[in-house]
Amino acid sequence: MEKFEDRLYSRLSRVKIADTYAKAFEEEKVLTNINELFRTSAKDELLRRFSCDEKYISHAISDFEYFSDFCRLLPSLTGTLVGELAKEELSLLYRNSGNSFDSLSDEQIASLWREGNRMLSESGGKYLDFLSNFGVEKSYTRETLPHTFDCVEKCYQEGELAFLFADVSALPFVRPDPYHASLAKDALANGKTLGDEEKAVLIFQTLYELFFQSTAPISCLRLLPDASGETARALIEYLGRMGASVSIRLAADGSVKEEILLSLCALSDAHVDVTLELVLGATDSRLSLYHRLCRLSAIYPLSQLRFGGVRTDSPLFFAGHRHVVRVLSRVLSEIASVEEEAERLGMQILGA
Repeated sequence: MEKFEDRLYSRLSRVKIADTYAKAFEEEKVLTNINELFRTSAKDELLRRFSCDEKYISHAISDFEYFSDFCRLLPSLTGTLVGELAKEELSLLYRNSGNSFDSLSDEQIASLWREGNRMLSESGGKYLDFLSNFGVEKSYTRETLPHTFDCVEKCYQEGELAFLFADVSALPFVRPDPYHASLAKDALANGKTLGDEEKAVLIFQTLYELFFQSTAPISCLRLLPDASGETARALIEYLGRMGASVSIRLAADGSVKEEILLSLCALSDAHVDVTLELVLGATDSRLSLYHRLCRLSAIYPLSQLRFGGVRTDSPLFFAGHRHVVRVLSRVLSEIASVEEEAERLGMQILGA
């Protein structure tokens, strides 16, 4: 008999994917084979580590050989996030979520290769069309703002501003100041390398202008906080003092302790609403993500949690969603005694 957890996963895995953290944009070119999507720098590193072969450094390897070698490596990657995500990718390509892919024959590898390339060919080699096979809606376009060093992006949905994305994980908070910001811009224009404080003044001045001087005020800010929470705290308090009305979603990706995130949520008031957004982090293997979600659910109401996506530049980023849904289904099946309640909560977290 199918388990509660499996039934829940089957239903939750059908939710449409609209990732706001993945940066998986491909150039406008025709993709010729699946390895152009499958290959990543993380996989390169693992192949080099296990084989010590010069061909993985010089890239003197065919696409199929790379794909085959990594598939054969999978049994050695048990418990690692990269290995688990690769299995999810293969499962999606093979449309068989029940296969563990722990041991693949040459014939099975060739079959996976053909199936992936068949799907890509049916999409005319177009990346966005290929994504639609898996229920992915890449509806967001991003605009990196000048002088913000990829730390601040405007994200648009169907031509309208949907939200603002800001990464303050490596910045000190500097009170916005147009004069000092102009000095930093001049220094940057003259080729000077800016220090952290000069970068910060540019970024926080930009945020100030977006919040308080824009003709289309920001209503949602997705924030990657710093490890101590001090920069994020100073920014949230500043926005509150200035009278901003904004929803702030803190990226909970495992890099910041849950207690610090909760202390930032406690800064919410009638105008600034601070909540958590689950994001797949760099160390979130199934086991570690399971324990992280269990810890989080003990101190934060899951009904307030939302899933933001996957911090990755992998073109097959949607495998990370399946990975999260798999772990989330396990946690919810253990927390909720009623199956309908678990499904309702899961759909709410996934934004369905």
